[in-house]
Amino acid sequence: MKIFIGDPLDIGENDNEILPDFVFHNKLNYLCSDENIQDVVDLAFKQRADITSSQLITALNHYLEKDDFLDFK
Repeated sequence: MKIFIGDPLDIGENDNEILPDFVFHNKLNYLCSDENIQDVVDLAFKQRADITSSQLITALNHYLEKDDFLDFK
């Protein structure tokens, strides 16, 4: 599996996301930004200070599948 980790996306007119040329040239799909991942992790730790790695993975998968944050409360 090819994975590209790069700078945050640029935002163009009408709030359109502009992907790096590298993504197009290598026929990659955009999954999420590092900011999205950080938001999921930060919220999980705010809800549960004792969050486990397994729960973080569940929260990330939930976000990627549903574009929504998992509630641990």
